[in-house]
Amino acid sequence: FISERRFAEPIGLADDIAIALDELAADLCVLLERHGRGGRIFEATFYRADGATRRIEAMSGRPLREEKALAKLFMTRLDALADPVDPGFGFDMIRLGVVLHEESAAMQVSLDRESAEAETLANLVDRLTARFGAASVERFVPRDSHMPEHAARRVPAVSARQAVADWPDLPQGEPATRPVLFLS
Repeated sequence: FISERRFAEPIGLADDIAIALDELAADLCVLLERHGRGGRIFEATFYRADGATRRIEAMSGRPLREEKALAKLFMTRLDALADPVDPGFGFDMIRLGVVLHEESAAMQVSLDRESAEAETLANLVDRLTARFGAASVERFVPRDSHMPEHAARRVPAVSARQAVADWPDLPQGEPATRPVLFLS
């Protein structure tokens, strides 16, 4: 899935780049929605007038096809770069593509608070990952171990291979069946 814009005159201003990324994100999200897919890894390629190219990659923790979230993800990623994208004499073309995508069912706008909080948390994790890098934002997943202090391990919150692991459900009001930590 690719969306691209060619410009009659090269662009180089940050506002023009932001507008172009917004339009590309909108086009790409319509294409993803039409095919029932959601992107996990996206790549923006900037083609300069002198022939040089620059690629910027952004990852999402869930299949993403919301244009505002995608555009904001790339703007956060561009702001966080130590070496900003140098337009030189301007960009002739900008291309936005999906490197990794997954099936994504149509989403119903939820009226409950928990879904809205989960969506807000997912957007926060994506933005933090775009700003600080995938290795800096972590989450815990369960690990099979007889020692309670080793029953969880840290993994990147956003990765190309999302590890789906569910924590065992505890009945409401019941204490944990084992301690959090063993002491010698």
